[in-house]
Amino acid sequence: MKSPLLLLLIPLGIGCYNGDAEAASKETICASALGTSVVKNVLVPSNATCGLNGTTVTGDITVMRGAILKARRVQINGDIEANGAVKVDITDSVIRGDIELREGRGARIMNNEIKGDIELERNSGLLMVAGNQVKGDITVEENLGGLHISRNSVDDLECFNNQPAPNGYGNTIKGSRKEQCRNF
Repeated sequence: MKSPLLLLLIPLGIGCYNGDAEAASKETICASALGTSVVKNVLVPSNATCGLNGTTVTGDITVMRGAILKARRVQINGDIEANGAVKVDITDSVIRGDIELREGRGARIMNNEIKGDIELERNSGLLMVAGNQVKGDITVEENLGGLHISRNSVDDLECFNNQPAPNGYGNTIKGSRKEQCRNF
C-alpha cells in the first residue's frame, strides 16, 4: 500500500529525474531543497522557499509571487523568471537563457555565466548584480530599493528610471551604456 504522502507527490511531479522519460517531462515543484539531481522544469510555488545546490535544470525555473529561490552551482538550460518573488539569489551557476525578475523585492545575481540577458524591472528591494559573464544585455528599469552593478562583462548596460540611481564599478561593457549607467 502506498503512503498518502507518496500519492500526493506523484501527481505534482515532485522528485528527481531517475532515467524515466515520463518523470523527466513533469514539472518539479520545489518547496524545500533539491540537491544534485536532474530535473526538467522547476516551479517554486507562492510563499515557498526553494534551494537548489548542484542541480541541473534542463528547462526553465519559474518563481511565483511571495517565493524565494536560492540557487548555487546549478546548470540551467533555459530561463529563470520571477514575478513578485521575495528574493532570488543565484550564485556560481551557468544559465543558458535569460534571467527576468519583475515586481519582486530583493535579488543577488553573483559570479554566474549567463548566455542570455538579465532584466530587472519594478523591484522594490536591494538588487546586486556582480561578477557575472553575461553574453547578452543587462537592463534595469524602475527599481526602487537600490541597485549595485559591479565587475560584470556584458554587451549593453541599460538603466532607466531607478530610484535611487544605480551605483557600480569595474564593468566591462562591449556595447553601449545608457542613461543612469552611462558612467559605469
